[in-house]
Amino acid sequence: MLRDFIINISLLISCFVILGEVFKSRPLSPHLSWPLRAGWAVGYGIVGIILMQFSLHLKFGVIADLRHLAIVIPAVYGGMGAALAAAGIMAAARLVMFGVTPTSIYAAAGILLIGLICGLLFRLRLGFALKAFLMNVFSLAAIIVLFYLHLEERELLCLVLSYHIPISLLGGAVAFYVTHFIRYSNEARRRVAENEGKFRQLTERYESVVNNVQEIIFQTDWKGRWTFLNPAWEHLTGYPVKESLGTPFTRYLHPDDLAGKEERYSAVTSEWKESLHLITRYETREKETRWMEIRAKVLKDENGLVTGTSGTMNDITVRKEAEDALQEANRKLQVLSSMDGLTNIANRRFFNERLEHECRVAGGSGPAPALIIFDIDCFKAYNDNYGHLAGDDCLKLVASTAESLLRDREAVVARYGGEEFAVILTGPDAGRALEWAERIRCGIEQLAIRHEHSQAAPWVTISAGVAATVGNPYPNELIDAADRALYRSKHAGRNRCSAAEAVVGRRQIDRPRKVPS
Repeated sequence: MLRDFIINISLLISCFVILGEVFKSRPLSPHLSWPLRAGWAVGYGIVGIILMQFSLHLKFGVIADLRHLAIVIPAVYGGMGAALAAAGIMAAARLVMFGVTPTSIYAAAGILLIGLICGLLFRLRLGFALKAFLMNVFSLAAIIVLFYLHLEERELLCLVLSYHIPISLLGGAVAFYVTHFIRYSNEARRRVAENEGKFRQLTERYESVVNNVQEIIFQTDWKGRWTFLNPAWEHLTGYPVKESLGTPFTRYLHPDDLAGKEERYSAVTSEWKESLHLITRYETREKETRWMEIRAKVLKDENGLVTGTSGTMNDITVRKEAEDALQEANRKLQVLSSMDGLTNIANRRFFNERLEHECRVAGGSGPAPALIIFDIDCFKAYNDNYGHLAGDDCLKLVASTAESLLRDREAVVARYGGEEFAVILTGPDAGRALEWAERIRCGIEQLAIRHEHSQAAPWVTISAGVAATVGNPYPNELIDAADRALYRSKHAGRNRCSAAEAVVGRRQIDRPRKVPS
């Protein structure tokens, strides 16, 4: 009998494993489609038929089997429909194999009764294990009743039941847990396959992005040698990826940009900094120069040790050229906005800003600035008699002469307005302002520009006023003093230089206060 029990259990497990493999992607449940549930029912019906063929031989010529377990298991997971379908197949097989006899009809009716009982018990809101146990118990109860009605000898009945009940309970436990294990193994395999598919999709998507993105994606080791480069590297630089791996990133830098780059990378890999941002030039394989913006972060292992960096390189050549062009345009605009359009020297706006600046910074740190204001004598008469074009040429010559005389000095020559010019002297030259004014006057007179209608001389001359200061003057104080000195030169007969009395500046310059210790 033990041998028969082992054979039945082995058949049961083998059949359940085969069913689980056949329907591994569609586990039995009440929500499964009818065709699939019918397939499961046919499978369990066949299992029951096989178990009928390998019955357990008890004593006194009495046989028993575990066919009811082929009804209990589909009932646990598939409900009434699966249980009755499997029972119907087994009942029909009983009649076909053993003939339509009272015993066969009796056994077939018992099989259908077990299917009905298990289907009804499925409606209980219990766990799978408890449902399986109750279905097995109630199935045994039905079998006991059938044995009771079939066996007239009560002593033999008790003996049969003493074997059949423990065998059925043990077989039911084995059948349920094997099925449960197969069911969850298939579910685990399905989830693994699903996750592998998702991982494959993500990997393909990642590779698609990395391989098709226009910016370079890279990784380096802690020494700055390339360990990963996407195809954009070869597209932008012309160097094959395979040849570049293992080489230091500094190998491709423009020679003029090498200084300091290795030190900045070392600062990152030495954990002094967590990230790196560089704008530098790279040389392509064709020796073209490309501007690159590099952004990288530190990579660390599980122990917190730096293993390298990862980041991106973006070709910003077009942007850099546009920025340089914009800066140059701004510089030129700044120059133009501070330059007189006719004489190409500083204009009134620049003069005012520079004088304000010099008056502010000079106080307490050295001599204050000096100011020369001069204008061309009898310039209106020059314009009226020689024409405005000649007048413009005269202004240009006067401006260029004054600027050339002061080119190597700390001075600003500006057109103050009309035929008036101004010179700001700083540093040591501020103390020799009157001397420089005289040099300018002489230099312009030596040009010998014909001016027959001047009241000062038969050529172009200038009159100048000079003002120096002590302390921190307001710009207007300095301008007023120089202007008054200029008028004295004109009233004294023109073609001369006059100096104003020193202006004592009383302007208060804000200085940071000392915090009491």
